[in-house]
Amino acid sequence: MPGTWITLSSSESSLKILTNKLLAMKRIILILLVSLSSLYIYGQNDKFSTYAEMVGKEVTFYDAAQQIKALGKFLFVKNEKGKLVAVKDVTPFQSIQNGECFHVNQIVTIKDKQYLECSSANETIYFLVSEKYPILPNFRSATVWEEVLRSLREECPYLKLQDKQKYAQNDIVLGKFVKVAWNKFEFPKTIGSDVFFSYNHGRYTSRIPYASIRRSDFASERDIQEEKRRQDEEERRRVELEKKDSIDDYIPIIARSKYHDSDWNEMLDSLGVDKHHVYAIIDNKAHVYHWKEKTVSLDSLVFDDEERYQFLLRRGNKGLAIRKQIAFQQDSVMLLGVAHCLDSLRNISQRAENEYYNELNRQQIFILKDLYSYSEYRFGKKFKFYNCFNKRIKYINITLTAYNGVGDIQRDDIGRSSAKLRGIGPIEKGDIASYDWDELFWDDNDIINKVLITNISFTFFDGTTKSYSGKANIDKHRAANCYEDDDD
Repeated sequence: MPGTWITLSSSESSLKILTNKLLAMKRIILILLVSLSSLYIYGQNDKFSTYAEMVGKEVTFYDAAQQIKALGKFLFVKNEKGKLVAVKDVTPFQSIQNGECFHVNQIVTIKDKQYLECSSANETIYFLVSEKYPILPNFRSATVWEEVLRSLREECPYLKLQDKQKYAQNDIVLGKFVKVAWNKFEFPKTIGSDVFFSYNHGRYTSRIPYASIRRSDFASERDIQEEKRRQDEEERRRVELEKKDSIDDYIPIIARSKYHDSDWNEMLDSLGVDKHHVYAIIDNKAHVYHWKEKTVSLDSLVFDDEERYQFLLRRGNKGLAIRKQIAFQQDSVMLLGVAHCLDSLRNISQRAENEYYNELNRQQIFILKDLYSYSEYRFGKKFKFYNCFNKRIKYINITLTAYNGVGDIQRDDIGRSSAKLRGIGPIEKGDIASYDWDELFWDDNDIINKVLITNISFTFFDGTTKSYSGKANIDKHRAANCYEDDDD
C-alpha cells in the first residue's frame, strides 16, 4: 500500500538474494545453450551480429515459446486500436514456428523503445530490441540460403551421370550429364540442424543436406560447353584421320616372317626374291600374298615400319578391299618381277598422291607446317606453305601475335607482342615453299605460351591479293598434321 514500509527478516532477505542468483544463473545457462546450438549455423554464415542486419531479409526464429517463458515478454502485436500488446502465447503465430520464414520490414521506435517489425502473409509481429532479452542468436537468415539456392541453380545445373540410376535417353546431355532443376531449400525444426535442398533430375527427385552436397558431382553451363567443344574437336580429328587413312590404304605394307622354314628360304633364294612380303590386316590376323592368299598370326610377323603397323590395326576392316588389291599386286611384283605390276603400282601411288593434293586444293589447305625454332631463350617460326590457288604466288605476308597461358596478348622481354613477316616467291601452283625466321621473340622468363598467325595474305603475280584473319578462319586452311615436325 502507498506509504507502507515492509521489513524483511534476515532469512527472507537471504532467500530472495539466493532466488535472484538462481534466476540469473538460469538465464546465463540458457543463453549459453542457445549460443552453442547456433555454432553450426554460424559456420554457414546465416547468423546476425546486430538487429539492423536483419532489415530487408527473410529470417526464421527458433524456440519462441521457450524464450518467452525463460526471459520474459519480448514479442508484441498490434491490437484493434493500433497499440502494441505483449504476446503471452506464441502458439497461434504460425509465422514464427521453428523453420518457418518471415520478412523483416524495419526497426521502429515507440516510446523510446525499438521494435523489429516482421511480417508474414497473415500477420505483423514486433520483437522488442533489448539487452534484457538476448534473442538475437535465435534468428537465422533465409536470405543467405536463398543465395546458396541461386548459386546452385547457376553453378550446378547438370548432374554427372551415375551408374546407380538409369535415365531416359532424352534426359541425357552429351552422354555424360543430366539436367537438374533445383527446387527449394527447407529449414530444419531445430536451430543447430542442417538445411536441406531438393532438386529434380530426370524422373528422380533428391533431397539432400547442404553439408552433403558435393560440387564435384555437378557441372556448370561452362563445363557443358567445354565438353561439347572437346567432343566436337574429337569428331573433327576423327574425320580428318579418316580422310588421311583412306588415302594411306593405297600404300603397300611390307613385313617379314619370323619363322621361315628351310624349304621356303631355299625357294625364295632360287627366285632371287626378298624375304619381305606384303600384307593386308584384319584385326589380329594378317593375309600374306605369295602366289595365293594365306592367313597368319600377327605374332609371327616383323614390321619394319611400326607406324604403318599401328595404322593397319586402327583401320580394321575399313579399306580392306583396296589394301588386298594393293597387297596382291605388290606381292606379285616381288615374286614374279612383272614390270607392268610396277607401273600399275606407280599409277596407284600417283593417283593417291593426286587425290591428296586434289583434297588440299578443294579445301584450300595452304599451311602444311607451323612449327617453332628455338635458340636458348629466343625463338622463331618456320612454315611450309602449299600453293592451293590457281595463280603464281609472289609474296606471303604474315602477322604473328604472342599469347600467354591465359590467352591474353603477351609482350616478350624487349616489348614485342607481334611480328610481321614476308615470304618471297615465286611459288607455282601446286608447289611447296618453306620459310624459317629465327629469333622473332625473346622470352627469358618463359611467359609466352604460343605464337599464332592472326593474319595472312597472298600477293599474286597478276596484282591481286587474298587475305585471311582470325584463328578460326585460318585454322580451316591448315593440314591436320601441321604442328608435327616431320624432320625434313
